[in-house]
Amino acid sequence: MPAALRAHWQSVLPAGAYLTLDFDTLRAHPETETARLLAWCGLSPASGCAEVVRSNTAPGWRAYVDRLTGLRSALAAQG
Repeated sequence: MPAALRAHWQSVLPAGAYLTLDFDTLRAHPETETARLLAWCGLSPASGCAEVVRSNTAPGWRAYVDRLTGLRSALAAQG
């Protein structure tokens, strides 16, 4: 999420109203990040959640960078 967009949501939403979750960190540390996400949602840690992330063979968002150029430009133009 662009910094300006994140700053906007931080300014209009009450503290704790959303969780920032970085996809690359999730992929690098699935146990820690899935536990953090589940806790934020008020859910108990569930076995297998980290395994779903770990076993995901999708190439990640970087595989779609070329297709997202227009969207990225539009978001950047909005600040």
